[in-house]
Amino acid sequence: MQPRTSTTLIYIGKNISMPDDSSLPTLPDGYGSLSADVEAQVDRELCQATVSKVRTLAAERHLVRNSFARMPHRDALGALYTSTGKRWDEGYSRLRFWLAKLQAA
Repeated sequence: MQPRTSTTLIYIGKNISMPDDSSLPTLPDGYGSLSADVEAQVDRELCQATVSKVRTLAAERHLVRNSFARMPHRDALGALYTSTGKRWDEGYSRLRFWLAKLQAA
């Protein structure tokens, strides 16, 4: 199963610009003239932006997994998988709930 992209992997900073093509983010112009504190922040943001870009590029290259991650009934399918592995008294009500949810989708 393909997990959705965690919000911790999505770059939301403001110091690094994300390229629209398949290239990786780079340091901004004037990086050398920044104060040490701001440089450290920009370094962290560059790392976050690079991880976000690589994750996005990898998801685009795996179209089947990417399309599965966007399915509207993905949560129901995943819950069915985990519910069937539970004990009868623990998983039966969850299994019935997710089967009904999937049927309604």
